[in-house]
Amino acid sequence: MDLRPTPAAVPRETQSLASLPHSHQQTVNDDAIKDEVLRVLMHIVPEAQNETVNPGMTFRDQFEIDSLDFLNFVLTVENALDVKVPETAYPRLGTLDGAVEYLAVLLAEKVD
Repeated sequence: MDLRPTPAAVPRETQSLASLPHSHQQTVNDDAIKDEVLRVLMHIVPEAQNETVNPGMTFRDQFEIDSLDFLNFVLTVENALDVKVPETAYPRLGTLDGAVEYLAVLLAEKVD
């Protein structure tokens, strides 16, 4: 039985990266991944709305989120991008730079 929380429902103002055809996903760049990660972050951490995200600083340090919020962030990113992040790689999603770098690799592997 999976005891992980259900990913948060993130409003869809725009088409998500996961819903793009695979041919378009190949051209997804770091800026598109960054936008998607920030969209999820702003939903999970509403107080981040008015702050500038420091790309190299951990989300936990910037926004004082707890482990459950971080897990919800990871699961929602997985859902939004249609990827599976192994639990051992969760720490790589702890900063904006780290998340974009790791997710770009995951998405590239998915397309191959």
